[in-house]
Amino acid sequence: MQKRIAVKKAKSLLSFVYTWTNRCKKSLTIQFNGLMLVAFQLAPLVSESLPVVREFLTPEIYKWLFLAVVAVNILLRFKTKEPLANK
Repeated sequence: MQKRIAVKKAKSLLSFVYTWTNRCKKSLTIQFNGLMLVAFQLAPLVSESLPVVREFLTPEIYKWLFLAVVAVNILLRFKTKEPLANK
């Protein structure tokens, strides 16, 4: 009996994760934030390995890139018409 309950809960959890994953694919805000997360994590690695990039990615550039990301997020949030649960 407990095994059936555990299996049912696992299926329910998988269904929940699958549904939210599909809904997140439709969200430009989540896609953009995911891309920025990866880009900002890779930037120092690229900067260390390529001297030309190191000169370009100064702290001042990071500041302006961060402000641009915030601005794009604000614009994407204004574009949003419905909650993620309705997508």
